[in-house]
Amino acid sequence: MVFVNNSVPREKMGMANGIGQTWASSVRAFGPAMGGLIWSFTANATFPMHSFLVWFLAIFLCIALLTLTFRYPASIDAPFVKVEIDGVSDVELATINTELATESEAGSEDALLAH
Repeated sequence: MVFVNNSVPREKMGMANGIGQTWASSVRAFGPAMGGLIWSFTANATFPMHSFLVWFLAIFLCIALLTLTFRYPASIDAPFVKVEIDGVSDVELATINTELATESEAGSEDALLAH
């Protein structure tokens, strides 16, 4: 929840938390059903595909998600701050920064200096 709260402006926090809770509830409903389905399909199988497969998949998923959390940008640790400079809102600034990054990746240094 901290990542969600730090990623959106205050006026959109309710919507972001609602979407996050919807996804969390969906996974809580879907996860046990999928685990049970995999368990029942592999219950009578031989070693590589027997009933431990569901636990191996759960361990793999946990390790993969833990690894992904280290890839979040450092800015996610600080609260979202709405910036407005000379009448330009934060959304417009994000658009300008995206355009600058795209132009600089294309190798157009002249276009970068023009902004």
